[in-house]
Amino acid sequence: MKLSFPPLWPTLLAMGNFALVGAITPGPVNVLPMRHGSQRARQPALGYVLGASLRYGGVVACMGLASAPLLQQLPQWAQATQWLCAAYLLWLA
Repeated sequence: MKLSFPPLWPTLLAMGNFALVGAITPGPVNVLPMRHGSQRARQPALGYVLGASLRYGGVVACMGLASAPLLQQLPQWAQATQWLCAAYLLWLA
């Protein structure tokens, strides 16, 4: 039996993985509540982490869902954005 996924599934899966990795890597969004949670009550820190993670996922979803149709209509931009992102990552390294 072959599974068939709607065309949006690969995009949502990729965005979900990106949001998960971005949410669990150390950064200011995770370090700040860890500091507060270790010094004070954990409930406010948990709320902060949950809110920041949901908002981050929302931003990723909005950007992915908005850029996918645009890049499908303008395929030459897809190649340009790939090179631009690669150059940016090399600059960060």
